[in-house]
Amino acid sequence: MRFHLSLLFLSLLLLLPSKGDACCPAGSQGSHVQIADQEILVVWDEVNKREHFIRQAKFETDSENYGFLVPTPTKPELAEADAAVFKRLSDTTKPVVKTNYHYHFGSIFDKSAFVSSRKTDSKKASVTVLDRKRIAGYDAVVLRADDPKALGEWLESHGYEFREDLIEWVRPYIEAHWIVTAFKFVNTTPKLMLKPTKAIRMSFDTEHPLFPYRVPEDNLSQARSLLRVHFVGPKRVVGKLGKERSPWAGKIRYAKNRDDIKELLAGTGPAANVSGTWLTSFDDKTWPGGAEDLYFDSAPSQESFITVIVVEKDIFIVYEFIIGLIAVVGFVIGFAMFQRKKRAKAKVELQ
Repeated sequence: MRFHLSLLFLSLLLLLPSKGDACCPAGSQGSHVQIADQEILVVWDEVNKREHFIRQAKFETDSENYGFLVPTPTKPELAEADAAVFKRLSDTTKPVVKTNYHYHFGSIFDKSAFVSSRKTDSKKASVTVLDRKRIAGYDAVVLRADDPKALGEWLESHGYEFREDLIEWVRPYIEAHWIVTAFKFVNTTPKLMLKPTKAIRMSFDTEHPLFPYRVPEDNLSQARSLLRVHFVGPKRVVGKLGKERSPWAGKIRYAKNRDDIKELLAGTGPAANVSGTWLTSFDDKTWPGGAEDLYFDSAPSQESFITVIVVEKDIFIVYEFIIGLIAVVGFVIGFAMFQRKKRAKAKVELQ
C-alpha cells in the first residue's frame, strides 16, 4: 500500500488556539504539551475503502496556545462528532465482574481454620517486597519473585508498568534468582491543565484501516497514559505496528458482533451508516510510546470476547457461631411453644 503521510495542521493554531485533536501536540516555544489519556474510534467502510476516525483526547499543557498535527494518507473530511459515543462504547465494553465465594468452616479455637487455602496455594508463585523508597523523583520497590508472570501481575496491580513483552525478557533473571527493582515516575509538581478536546471526525480514503500511533521523541517519557481504541468493521480485528506487523502492547478488552451498532454510533455522521457490525476494543497502557503506526488486520479468531474480572472472597464460619445460632433459635421456638401451651391451659381452666 502506498502510504504517504501528509501532515495536517488540524487545530489551525491561530484560529483555534485552545481546541483540537491530534497525534502530535505542538505548543508555543518554551511551553509544555503532553498527551494524556485518550480514546479513539475507528470505523472501517471496507466496501468503499474509507475510514472514519473519531477521537476524544486530553492533553497536559501550561500553554494557552497550542496546536496538534495528525497524519492521514489522503485528504480528510473534517467534522465534529458527538462525544457521547465514547461513553456508550466504554459502558458497552466494560468488563463483567464475577465474584467467587470461598466458604471455610472451623472452630474459634483453631486459628488455622481462618487461613484461606486459596491464599496458601498462591505462594507457589510469590512476590516478596524487600525494600521501598523514593529516590530522584521515583518510587522504587525492590522485589524477589519466583515467577515472571506473578511479578508482572504484582507490578500491574500496584500501578507499575509491566508489558507482556517483558515477561520473556525478565524470565532468565528470575530463574537465576536475581533481584528486580521497579521504578515508577512520581510527578510532585502542581498538576498542569488537562484540556479535554471535543470529539472530531476525520473521514479519509485508505487501502487499509490505521491509526497514526507514532509520536515525536519529545513526547516520549516514562509517564504513561491510557489509550483506548474502539474499532467497528465487518470482522473482529487485531492491532499490529508498522508494515512489518510487529506486536502491539494493546490488550483486547472486548469483541462482539452486535446488532445495535447504529445506536452505539449515533451522532458520528456517516460513520453510523457503515455495514460492519463487529465491535473490537483494546486498552493500551504504554501510550504514548510508539515508533510505528498502528494497522488493523482481521483477527485469527472471530469468536466473541468479553473481559471477565474475577473477585475472590473468603467467608469464614465458626462452628461455635452455628451452635449458638441453633441454640438461640431453639430457645425462641421452645419459649413460644411454652407460652402457647400456657395460654391454652389457662383457657381450659376458665371454661
